[in-house]
Amino acid sequence: MELWEPQHVRTLLPSFIVMIILGVVLRIWLGKKSEKIRMIPLQICTIFLLVTEVIKQVKSFEGGKYDLYSLPLHFCSLFLYMLPLMCFYHGKYKQQVRAVTTMICSSLFVLMMIYPALIYGGGNIDNFFNGFFSFHTVAFHTVATFTFVLIVALDLHTPKPKKDAKAIFFFMICYCLIAGIMAQVLQTNYNNFYHCNVPPLQALKEAVEPVLGYGFTQGLYVVIVSIVNLAFTQGTYQFYRLMCYLTIKIENSKLVTAIGARIKK
Repeated sequence: MELWEPQHVRTLLPSFIVMIILGVVLRIWLGKKSEKIRMIPLQICTIFLLVTEVIKQVKSFEGGKYDLYSLPLHFCSLFLYMLPLMCFYHGKYKQQVRAVTTMICSSLFVLMMIYPALIYGGGNIDNFFNGFFSFHTVAFHTVATFTFVLIVALDLHTPKPKKDAKAIFFFMICYCLIAGIMAQVLQTNYNNFYHCNVPPLQALKEAVEPVLGYGFTQGLYVVIVSIVNLAFTQGTYQFYRLMCYLTIKIENSKLVTAIGARIKK
């Protein structure tokens, strides 16, 4: 089980550095502006994700047969639904919408730090300029990862732990029900609900299946994957809260304050 492939090391590490630098620059430049102004970089990223996804859906029909794997039922497909809401919705459920969106962004950010090979392989990076689907896979997830940096750097959500945790829990229950059922109906691996992309765990599933039977094993597997999703997303939300806390602490530190004072002089 390879968490990082050589191609990830060559591309992701520089990408993370660039993201952090851009986040710092944008916080200095836009941090004191109105929320409407601070939201613009996130809106630009959202539009990019939506446009590239539309192109992907059109191309998925090429050859006369639609690729069911292209259906937006993956975890990362949630960006397509929630980011536009966060960017443009200001109604009664604004807090819940932003909490869920922030969780999705932080979840991808954490996964890309720990296990990017689960998101896309080195082959996608090698073929970045050779085919649209490889380009889309890498570009989509890179820009989606950057949205987490933007949310933290530009202070686009104020955490309210109890209310946020409840919204995230119920949202993920709904997502797991939909993706879990559709994965079985369409026999397509949305968010690992049909089979596991982690080789040792898939091997364990296949070893248990002859003993418990396919139906029971598959049902138990979907329940376990759902529980993992619920726990992981609550954990990544706490990671987001930690990043917000550290950002404020660093910004208010004596060293940073002194540097800022010198720059102003």
